[in-house]
Amino acid sequence: MRVKIRMTAIPGKKMIPVYVDEAIYRTIKVYSALTDQSIQMVCKPLADEYEQSAIKLCITINEMQRKAEQEKQKYEEEQKIAAEHPLLVTGQEIEPITQ
Repeated sequence: MRVKIRMTAIPGKKMIPVYVDEAIYRTIKVYSALTDQSIQMVCKPLADEYEQSAIKLCITINEMQRKAEQEKQKYEEEQKIAAEHPLLVTGQEIEPITQ
């Protein structure tokens, strides 16, 4: 028998499905029936922990993007300075050796 679980929509939040092994699902479903709770209530601590991990991941991604943007700006500034103030190298030109 196939059971479809419908999560209630929470305003301002989007759902990301998380797939678990069938044995884990079955254990949670049996526990929820034994404790007379919904699967969502049994899994709420897991969902909260997942959300905190997702927030940490977003912070890491934003930090990486910020650092990349800083490096890009630094590189562009260095290129601008180099273009405005070219180095003058004096000396004799050397012909490349070709075969």
